Amino acid sequence: MEVSKCHATMRCGEENTVLPKDRKWIGLEIAKAIVANGGKALVADLKPTKPAEQFIEASAGKAVFLQTNVTKREQLERIIPAAKKHFGTIPSIYVPAAGILEPNRSNWWADNGESSYATLDISKFHGVAHEKASNGLDVTHPLQLGRIALRALLRNNIKGVVVHVASLAGLYGRYAHPLYCASKHALVGFVKSMASADPQEGIKFVAVCPGYVDSVSGPFISQATKSELSRIVKSAIWDDSEDIAKAFNYSELEAIEPHAVAEVVIELIENGDHVGGTCISMDEKGRRQVIDFPQSPVRDSDNPFPVYDFIKKITTKERESKI
Repeated sequence: MEVSKCHATMRCGEENTVLPKDRKWIGLEIAKAIVANGGKALVADLKPTKPAEQFIEASAGKAVFLQTNVTKREQLERIIPAAKKHFGTIPSIYVPAAGILEPNRSNWWADNGESSYATLDISKFHGVAHEKASNGLDVTHPLQLGRIALRALLRNNIKGVVVHVASLAGLYGRYAHPLYCASKHALVGFVKSMASADPQEGIKFVAVCPGYVDSVSGPFISQATKSELSRIVKSAIWDDSEDIAKAFNYSELEAIEPHAVAEVVIELIENGDHVGGTCISMDEKGRRQVIDFPQSPVRDSDNPFPVYDFIKKITTKERESKI
């Protein structure tokens, strides 16, 4: 799928993109890359950063901002109608990019006796009482947006792509920050599980797995080693907190550029060889690798369980609803 336009057989115009972003540079660079490649972007977030405002203003209507609390399902549901109202069509590309790391005040190792963890429940990160929490940032919100996107694409009979921003932490364990690794493992597992949506429904779920990204997420409690620096991505977390930068021995010169992550997102969207379930890892030297996961002993194509018939009934009903 090209970002600037669909393939001729798909019979649609320029791609629109929904981008609930990470409030700092990764999401912004993805939005810039979408527009630079001829697409349009709706950026959904609590509030835009100054660079985001400047980008949207200079986009000549190709990018628009929608104030959205992605921890609220009802606000996620507003995104697609807003994009259709502004651009004339529903988006065919979705990039849920919001996320945090493990803040010390809500940390598995610190064990502060909280009923939930901020990494898995972003409403606690923003100071919302747990009783009012309705969504989690690192896990629940991207999965919910993916389901909302799937339903909209089916109802409009449009092929589409959902790109999840995971991490190398979704492939390996880290003793010092197990919650963040668990959240990213969840995203990778979800993308792998959704591989069959591509051949079955023409909607592919894929993921980019960069190294540690320079963002506003929050500190790990461990000291980064020199080898880890080769996988840190440049983002605003280092600008916002000197303590976090020192904890990681952060060096801007050795960090992965956020635009490099955006380039992989564009590759996942446009390259037809990257089928549903594809996850691509990357490092600071620009090396990209399609992750070769072990083959499951049970393939979806074997259709061994009645649940697959149940899923097909749901997707068929949604495709026929045309709402």
